Amino acid sequence: MAASVMAWVFVQGMVRWDNRNDLLKRFPIGWPEYKAHVPEWVPRWKPWMPKHATVTLCMSSKRHERIAPWLSTASGLHIQWSDKTTATYVHPDNAYDFQGSCAIAAAVMHKNFAFALISHAWLLLALPLRALDRTIERTAQ
Repeated sequence: MAASVMAWVFVQGMVRWDNRNDLLKRFPIGWPEYKAHVPEWVPRWKPWMPKHATVTLCMSSKRHERIAPWLSTASGLHIQWSDKTTATYVHPDNAYDFQGSCAIAAAVMHKNFAFALISHAWLLLALPLRALDRTIERTAQ
C-alpha cells in the first residue's frame, strides 16, 4: 500500500511537472491552448477540435442520407454534399485524407469517446487492408 502511495506521489509531482515542461518546450504554440481545453490523465467524453474537419457525402446515397443527421451533432465536423459516390474526410491537421468507409469512421470519431475507440479499431483494420489491396493491384498490372 505504501508503494502505491509513493507511485501516486511520484506521478503527481515529478512526472506531471516534467511532462508539462517537456510538452511546453516541444509545442510552444499549441500546447497552452490544448491544455486549457483538455484535462490531464482523463479522456474527454466529447472531443475538443480546434479546427473543423469536413466530411463529404453522396447526395444519392441512402446510407449517407441516414447517417448525415446523426453526424450533424458531432463536434467540429462540417457535412458537405456532392455527386461523388465515395465519401471523403478532410481534416486540416491530417496529412492523409480518408475515403469510403474510412471517411465515415474518421467522421464518427467526432461523436464521443466510445465511438472514437470503435472508429480507431475500424481504421486499424481497414487502412492496412486497403494498402495491401492497392499493392496487389499494382503488382497485377
